[in-house]
Amino acid sequence: MKRILGIGLMVAAMAVVGASKAEAVGFVLTLCQGATCTTFPQNLPNGVGVFSTTIGDYAVTILGGNGSEGNPTSVSSTGAFNIVRSGNTSGAALSIYLQATGYTIPNGPAYNFDSTVSSTQASVGATPGRGLVNYQAWYSATNQSFGGAINTTPILPGAGLVAANPAFCTPLASPGTNSCSFDAATVLAAPGSNMFSILSLHTVNIGLNDTTEYRTNASANLSAIPEPGSMVLLGTGLIGMAAALRRRYAR
Repeated sequence: MKRILGIGLMVAAMAVVGASKAEAVGFVLTLCQGATCTTFPQNLPNGVGVFSTTIGDYAVTILGGNGSEGNPTSVSSTGAFNIVRSGNTSGAALSIYLQATGYTIPNGPAYNFDSTVSSTQASVGATPGRGLVNYQAWYSATNQSFGGAINTTPILPGAGLVAANPAFCTPLASPGTNSCSFDAATVLAAPGSNMFSILSLHTVNIGLNDTTEYRTNASANLSAIPEPGSMVLLGTGLIGMAAALRRRYAR
C-alpha cells in the first residue's frame, strides 16, 4: 500500500509540475490594412512588448501578445490591442496575422484545439459605432509558417492544417462602453512531428468615420488529451493521498 501511495504521490507531483511549465516560442506578428502591411516586431523570442504603430488608417497600440508552450496546454495570444481609426481612405479592416512556431509540448495521443475572442468598444467622438471582431486559428503538426515576403500579406500554407472553429463577436450598439466575448467549440487534432505551430488571423472591422475606441484580444489553445492509463494512475495517486490525509487527521 505504501508503495502504491508513493507512486501516486510522484504522479500527482509530476502532473502539477507539468501543468505549471510555460516557455516562450518563436513569434512573428504582421499587421495589415488591405495590402498595406508591416511585420513588426520580427522573430521576437518572448512575444510582443508594448509599442504603438500606424497601419494604413489605423492607430494601434499593442499591449502584449505571446506564444507559450506548456503541459497540458500551449497558447498563442494576440492581445490586447487598442485600435482607433486615424484616417478614412479605405474601408478595409485591420488584419492581425500571428505565427507562433517551434512548440514541442504538450504531449498526448490527441489534442483539443479551440479559440476565444473578446472585444470592448467605447463610444468616443461624434460618430461612434460597433464593429465585428473575427478570429481564426490553424494548427500545423509539421511546424509550418506563413508564406510571403516581409511587410506583405502573409500567405497561409495550402495543406496540412487543422482549423479551429472561428470565434467572433460584436458588442451591443448602446451608448458608453460595451463588451462581447466568444469561446468557440473545440476540434480534435492529432500530433505530428517533434515541433508544431499555431497560425492565426485576428480581424477588426471598423467602419469609415467610426470614432469608436476598440480594445480586443484573442487566443488559440492546444490542450493534450491524457491517455487513459495516465488518468487511472493519477486518480490512484490522488485517492491514496486523500486516504493518507484522512488517517492522519483521524489520529
